[in-house]
Amino acid sequence: MKIKQSVLEIMTAQMKLKSLQALLFLSLCLTLSVYAQNDNYKQVFVDSYYITDGKVRQTDQPLNINYEDNGASGQLNATKPNFLIADPTCAGVVSPGNPYPCCDTSGNAVSSTSGNGLGNCTFAAWYHAKRFWGYSMPTWGGNGASDAKYWFDKSKASGLPTSLTPALYSIAVSSTMSTSGHVAWVMEIRNNDVLVFEQFCGSGVQGITQTWRPISTFNKGFILSPNSAPSPTLTQATNGPILHSGNTQPISFNQTNVNPGMRVVVIFPNGSGRTTLKDAQLSLSGGILTTYVTLGTAGTYQFQVFNENGKYSGMTNVIVN
Repeated sequence: MKIKQSVLEIMTAQMKLKSLQALLFLSLCLTLSVYAQNDNYKQVFVDSYYITDGKVRQTDQPLNINYEDNGASGQLNATKPNFLIADPTCAGVVSPGNPYPCCDTSGNAVSSTSGNGLGNCTFAAWYHAKRFWGYSMPTWGGNGASDAKYWFDKSKASGLPTSLTPALYSIAVSSTMSTSGHVAWVMEIRNNDVLVFEQFCGSGVQGITQTWRPISTFNKGFILSPNSAPSPTLTQATNGPILHSGNTQPISFNQTNVNPGMRVVVIFPNGSGRTTLKDAQLSLSGGILTTYVTLGTAGTYQFQVFNENGKYSGMTNVIVN
């Protein structure tokens, strides 16, 4: 019995060794495609393999490889490859599948799986689009072709919906905030400003920064959600005359396709301002969405609801006496 057990253990060890040899072979048989580069390395995507839960799995990960460029030949002589299997992470934000790199303190690209990359606006915008829309923003090549300043035009050319006016849960695009431009995620609108969630290339700030910026900052426009979910709708449910007041009052709407986590933008009469309602200012029960808002002047207010997936309703007019 002990002999049989020993033989079985040896056979099991041999099978594991063969599996690891095959794994090493697969990991080394790579097709490299240049994504971004600086003076010290080129970032590439690799088809790499790793073991988890006893199973061999495949993953496409960005990877830094030291290189010597053979000039006119176009050959990439890689040395000292560093195979990394961690999820892409920039400034502490983990974003599985994110193809965009981090930055270092000098603004150079750094592999998002290196564990020491700082923030990058394109990384953060991709992260938010995946988180809220469930959509992976594309890349448009290396050597600056995927810089933030090109996102609006290339998204539009790719068939993604775009707008020149801000929307919640959209990607705001500037071609002037830096030489590479800037992209940020819109979470609120207040008068002529937007609250954006963002990262900056090379910033030492961890996580996501929230910043109020003038809408005019984003001179290119806004990339909207391509999510195929149905758009929400609102129709006024509150009956009787609504009187203006300096106090908060409930205004209710019949709704369809409104999801938890929604936000509502209210435009004041004659375009005199706007605000965003969220959290405790909204309640959703059955087919009714109730907003709690101060209607300080008489006139026509406009209400528009935005789901977290980026889908939004048309404007619903509410007349206030």
